Amino acid sequence: MPTLTPGKTIRIDEFDYAYGLGPLTLRVSSVSPHQDPAWVRVTGVEIRWTGREGPLRDVLVRAGAQVVEVSSARDEGPSRHEA
Repeated sequence: MPTLTPGKTIRIDEFDYAYGLGPLTLRVSSVSPHQDPAWVRVTGVEIRWTGREGPLRDVLVRAGAQVVEVSSARDEGPSRHEA
């Protein structure tokens, strides 16, 4: 996992965090170790697909996760309408 620092906006795949459905885009506000070294606790503001802020989230992210830093929610990849 790349270094996570407050202020970065990241996308986490569904199978790399607990608990939720679908990929999660989060603007990181804090990162702390977890008692199980396989996980890292990440707190931040959820960024919705519209680019608007959602709720504050506290999630466990796999230490080996392939998180992607994004500049905005619109950088998340192809839209559902693209083939």
